[in-house]
Amino acid sequence: MILSRQFTEAEYGRGLRALLSEGQHVEEIVDFQSGLVFEAVSAYTLVLVANQRRQGKFQLTRVPSPPSPENLAEAKQETAPLNAAMLATTLTYEPWDLTLPHEKAFLRRLAEEYPSLGDVTDRRIFQGVVTGADNTVFRLKDRGPDRSKPGCRLVVPRQYPDTDPFPIEEMLLRPVFEGRSSIARFIVKESDEFVLLPYERPSGEDRYELTPPMIMEDTFPMAWQWLQRNGQLLRSRSGRWTDSNWYAYSRRQNLELFEESKILVPYMVEELCAHRDRGGHFFVNVATGGYGLIPRSGYDPMYITALLNSRVLSWVLRAYSRAWRGGWFAARKGNLVRLPVAVAEKREQEQITEMFETCCGLRTQREHAATDHEREVAERLLRISAEVFDATIERAYAVTGVEQEMMTATYVAETEDVSLLAVS
Repeated sequence: MILSRQFTEAEYGRGLRALLSEGQHVEEIVDFQSGLVFEAVSAYTLVLVANQRRQGKFQLTRVPSPPSPENLAEAKQETAPLNAAMLATTLTYEPWDLTLPHEKAFLRRLAEEYPSLGDVTDRRIFQGVVTGADNTVFRLKDRGPDRSKPGCRLVVPRQYPDTDPFPIEEMLLRPVFEGRSSIARFIVKESDEFVLLPYERPSGEDRYELTPPMIMEDTFPMAWQWLQRNGQLLRSRSGRWTDSNWYAYSRRQNLELFEESKILVPYMVEELCAHRDRGGHFFVNVATGGYGLIPRSGYDPMYITALLNSRVLSWVLRAYSRAWRGGWFAARKGNLVRLPVAVAEKREQEQITEMFETCCGLRTQREHAATDHEREVAERLLRISAEVFDATIERAYAVTGVEQEMMTATYVAETEDVSLLAVS
């Protein structure tokens, strides 16, 4: 039977999973994961071979994207790392774990031998602020300095980029990254957006407080005008609003953390990537941004950033995550905290960090090359440097030849270009 694979995970598939597992009727599963098998149907597909007689084992095969007869035939070869005989008892009425045994063993080894990212950050992994009116009020596209009003920038609402620009005081503007559109492997696209921040940190205080209306009106008249113009919309948001707080964020969590030096990880990605941010950039929400994290004392943030741009941790996060159409997957907090962090010697950490910075420089050269020849040279050098970078990190994780082969079989097939992810 050709089925949507959703029944293997969703609550509504519980009865079907119970029927198949209790009778041990599953003989074979061919899982296409996020690959689109049918051109006209956006469905995640698997092939289920069932047998009326009880089966002590079943064969699990995972076909890498894109789905094709060639990839299917290669995955089903006896020696391929993409298939295995599984005990029937591994399937129950609970959501089915279709991870292959050697993948589980690799993930288990990494979890046992290395501290987790949750340990390294003391679980200081935090999502972007929630304004409740991102695109219409608080997120603003930059249109440059206002030469007639010193200390102001001209901006437009994110949702209406073609409207006439208006001035907002720079002191209330913080740069915003857009997640996967701003951050990719080895490169960061410069921010052209701000979030309006009507908060202040009183002298001697660690916590931001909403700037009172009188101070907003007297000190930041342009911003106050803009907020008042949108007063009805802001008061209509879900929440309890009064005459003194109607312009506050719906959820102001993590304001202080985003002002700090941190590592930023986009939420929806084709491959894991991260950026070391020292410029006070914000993420707004999770889906349109991602997570910030701050390593605890004793862990070099640039080294952690380098690891979070590696092939091995991208593979691990993908293994923990649900695949989406086109090879995308979500870097969820619950999976990020599980990532293993290799504790290398100081010199090795410095070497990995230097390699990462070299790759970043080459990626920037490639993006800004003036000629096709310059672009080709930078791309060739980047491919070589990225391969050395990944191989060095894999040595830090003591990745064996068999584990390397397993990662290559799944990782490279799912991404056309492992090293060069285009910034959208």
